[in-house]
Amino acid sequence: MTANNAFHYYYLFGPVPSRRLGRSLGVDPVPFKTCTFNCIYCQIGATTCLTDERMAWVPVADILAELEHFLEHDGVIDAITVGGSGEPTLHEGLGELMDGIIALRARFYADRPAPRICLLTNGSLLYLPEVSAASAKADSVKITFSAANEKIWRELHRHVSTLTYEKALDGLIAFRAEFAGEIRLEVMVVEGVNADSDTMRAIAALTARIHPDKVELNTVVRPPAEMLARPVAAERMEELALLFDPPAEVIGVYKGPALEMSNAAPREDAILALIARHPSTVEDIAGLLGAEPNVVEAALRSLEANKRAFTSIVEGRVYYMAMV
Repeated sequence: MTANNAFHYYYLFGPVPSRRLGRSLGVDPVPFKTCTFNCIYCQIGATTCLTDERMAWVPVADILAELEHFLEHDGVIDAITVGGSGEPTLHEGLGELMDGIIALRARFYADRPAPRICLLTNGSLLYLPEVSAASAKADSVKITFSAANEKIWRELHRHVSTLTYEKALDGLIAFRAEFAGEIRLEVMVVEGVNADSDTMRAIAALTARIHPDKVELNTVVRPPAEMLARPVAAERMEELALLFDPPAEVIGVYKGPALEMSNAAPREDAILALIARHPSTVEDIAGLLGAEPNVVEAALRSLEANKRAFTSIVEGRVYYMAMV
């Protein structure tokens, strides 16, 4: 977090360079790993609170106070993204939070280009009218949709038992009919689960019923919750993308502008806030926090020595993750 080093953020993280959104400031409205899913491929580990109960998990006023502080002291962002370490639609005050973000955006960006307001959700609760209405306050909603049937849905997501695939699918279709903003569907492709052509054709047929603005194919890149979640080769991903009409986009690496590098050591809590939600390499962290890689590496060694961070190796790359 770059804004005012004396201020500690509990609910904000980043800004994180996003493939689609540029500099994206994360807003995390639920405690770590509070989710309706326990996905085998989740990059931040196993779900510790598996639930579909909507609650006021954290105070909306506190989140908005942090956002106000950030916008006062920095504000150089392209997007405000509600998501993070769990399922944001589980917060019963999501609509109030969205209204507050919209009001702050209007206040701070009256005379300059304003960031987009985005929501990242697994879509499992969009069948609820109150969730649909709150989600529709965003400019863009990115929804996970990776299964062609209940069996694959359960295998991938290990969802809370009260949810059903059909109810979730019907919720997505109904949300599209009511929401005029951008919908992006992310299809997470996992080898041995949903990467065969027949399954992907079935998913493509279902996405046609949802009518998203974009379909993005992703696969396991960062350390997954379960090592059985295996990545799909790039060539195969390109083949699967052609099964969609129009073809899906295979997500690549962010190519946005680099931040100005500093020799100053980034705060350890800023690093932890990042890697708790976004397992990252030294180079990732350096780019995200605007610090020299050797400075970041020294900070990470300190965090490891104090058992606040650990590493995992995927495809030969070393990722740092926070101990929670």
